[in-house]
Amino acid sequence: IGNDEQDVWPSMRWICRVRHGDILSAGTGVVVTPATFDVVTSDSEPEVQQLTLDEVSDLARLALLGQGASPQQATALADSMTRAERDGAAAHGLFRVAAYVAGMRTGKVDGTAVPIVNDLAPGVAQVDAGNGFAATAFQAGVEPLVSKARQNGIAVLAVTNSYHVA
Repeated sequence: IGNDEQDVWPSMRWICRVRHGDILSAGTGVVVTPATFDVVTSDSEPEVQQLTLDEVSDLARLALLGQGASPQQATALADSMTRAERDGAAAHGLFRVAAYVAGMRTGKVDGTAVPIVNDLAPGVAQVDAGNGFAATAFQAGVEPLVSKARQNGIAVLAVTNSYHVA
C-alpha cells in the first residue's frame, strides 16, 4: 500500500489482487513474491482469483512482513486470517490485511512487539501484548492457559495492551 493511497483509505475499499506470475508453485507449498494491494473504486470491477488456504496464509504473512511486521506477528495474523477464510468469515480474513498495515503505518500498533506472558495466579495467565496485535498475544497465551486449566479445572487468560481491528 503506497503512501499516496493511505490518505484515501476512508473513501475506498481495498482488495488483494494477485498478478499472474506472483504465485509460484514450490514443491509442497506455495511461494508468493511479492503481494500487491490495489485500490479499487466502487465503479471498477476487481480481478478475482481463487486461492488455496496455503496461498492465503503465504500472501497474508508475506504482505505483513513486507510492511514491517515481525515474523511472530505476521505469522499469528496470517494464521488467524487463514482460519477465518477457511471458516467462511471473509470479513475476518484477507479483507483485514489493509487495516493491519494501516495500523502499523500510523503507529497505532507495533508490528514488532513481543508479547510477555505473566503468571498471575494458579488459574490466571496474563499476556501483555506490548501494543502489538491481539492474535499474537493470544497465540503466546494459549499454552499457559491450557496448562493452567488442566491443573486447576478452570483458567482465565487476560490480554492487555493489544490492538485489534473491530
